[in-house]
Order: sequence, then structure tokens, then C-alpha cells
Amino acid sequence: GITSLWTSAFNGHTEVGSLLISAGAAVNKARNNGSTPLNAAAQNGHAEPVQLLLAAGADVNGGVPLYAAAQYGRLEAVRLLLRAEVDPLLGFEGWSPLEIARKKGHTEIAELLQAAERGDKGALQDETDALAEQLAGTAIAAASADAAGSDEP
Repeated sequence: GITSLWTSAFNGHTEVGSLLISAGAAVNKARNNGSTPLNAAAQNGHAEPVQLLLAAGADVNGGVPLYAAAQYGRLEAVRLLLRAEVDPLLGFEGWSPLEIARKKGHTEIAELLQAAERGDKGALQDETDALAEQLAGTAIAAASADAAGSDEP
């Protein structure tokens, strides 16, 4: 079935997701079709929920979120997932994330995936640092502090 956390991730509602996680929602609970909240957020290009779920310990290789983000051209989600060390070769129905990105014409994503397959973390670092700075101060920062056990607001 569909969980509230999956729905909030699918719709990009970071604050709701943060509240649900704080209340004990299972970040890796998949729908009957195998789609996890991280997969839903990545597929729809919701960078803040992706960051929130990663900070809460979501399984980066469960539900193939990188494949979904690559298929739908969600560049920011691809960057975040690669930074979280998702397996860049983990595909779906015989297609790798790189192959589906090429097929769909997502050139910049294909280049990032090629760099990841080569193990070239330097190619990913600058762009993901900029994205992390952009997302700082949102609900993800609070969730990261909660996940780390911080007493700071």
C-alpha cells in the first residue's frame, strides 16, 4: 500500500516528510510495486525530499531511485544520489541508469553517470556541494540534526 511518507515524497512535501520521519515513519517502506519514498522523490525530481530521506538513512539502492531519476531527467536528484554513493550500475528491467539517460536524451545526466561508473568523484563534488548549500536551511537541515541526535534547533 501507499504510506503517508511515500505520498509526501512523491508530492515534494519536505516539511510533512520531516514530521513523519520524526514521528517514526519507516523511510524504506516500499509500496506493493517496490517503489520506496526515495524512489518517489527522485522520480519526480524533488531534491529537498531526496536530501531529507538520505539524511534519515534511506536505502539508496532500494527501489532503484537513481534509475528513476535518470529516466525522467531529474538532474538534482541524480547528483544527490551519486553523492550518497548509490550504485551507478543498479538498473531496472535490463537497463542501467546510464543507458536509460542516453535513450531519453539526458546528456548531462549521462555524463555524470559515466563519471560515477569510472569512480571519478571529483567530477561530482563541485556541483553537489553547490546543491547542498542551496538546500541548507530548509527542513532537511532540521531532519539531519534530528537524525544525528543533535539538541540544536
